[in-house]
Parts: sequence; C-alpha cells; structure tokens
Amino acid sequence: MALEELEALSRSMVLHLRRLIDQQDKGTKLIVDLTQERDYLQAQHPPSPVKSSSTDSTLSPTSSLSSEDKQHLAVELADTKARLRCVKQELEEKTEQLVDTRREVDQLVLELQKVKQENIQLAADAGSAQAYQEELDSLWFAGAGADPL
Repeated sequence: MALEELEALSRSMVLHLRRLIDQQDKGTKLIVDLTQERDYLQAQHPPSPVKSSSTDSTLSPTSSLSSEDKQHLAVELADTKARLRCVKQELEEKTEQLVDTRREVDQLVLELQKVKQENIQLAADAGSAQAYQEELDSLWFAGAGADPL
C-alpha cells in the first residue's frame, strides 16, 4: 500500500473516530438530560407527607410517573445504553485499526528511507561508473592515436 494511501486512510480513520466520539458524547448528554428530567419530575411531584416512612423508602424514583412514561423512559434509556455500547465497541475497533495502520505506516516509512538511501548510493555509483567510462574512453582515444608497435 502506498504511503499516500496509508496517510489518507489514517486521516479517514481519525475523522471516523472523531464522529464516534461525538456520537458517544451525544449519547452521554442524552443520558444526563434524561437523568435531569427524571430528577426534575421527582422534584415536581414529591411524595406526600401523609404516607408512612416505610412506604417512602420503597418508592422508586419514578413512582410519580405514569406507567406509560416509565415504560417510554425505560425504553429510551435502554436504547441509549445499547447505542452507547455499540459506539464504544466501534471506537475500540477503530482505535485498534488505527494503531495497526500506524505501525504499518511506520514500517513503510522505514522501508522508504532504506530505498531512498539505496537510491542515493546507486546514483553515486552510477556517477562513478560514468566517470570511469569517460576516463576509459579518453584513454582508448589516446591509445588509438598512438603509434602501433
């Protein structure tokens, strides 16, 4: 894989990871918003003081909500948690892919440096060979003009 392709892939993965992090942040914000909404609803409908303390301790935090509201909130919370788990899993997978790609890029960079060094050496050898060829040609030309024995 070419270095440019790996760099493009790395940039693409970074953008994808940023999107995943944004999705995770949105999921977390949704959970916080739902929790705040639940707390607000609890504050709006405090338990009546007439009830005994034993019943107060057994009441759930959403006891003032209708069963339909409770069910809706439970479904929404479960859905949000499921999405959050999926996003976390995807983030872990993409992070592993990014680490693997970075390693591959590092290896290719090292290989590229070796090839560049070899190219420099070959260019120097080619220059030397050309100089030797020119010297040989001049000696041959000089020898051709000399008197034969």
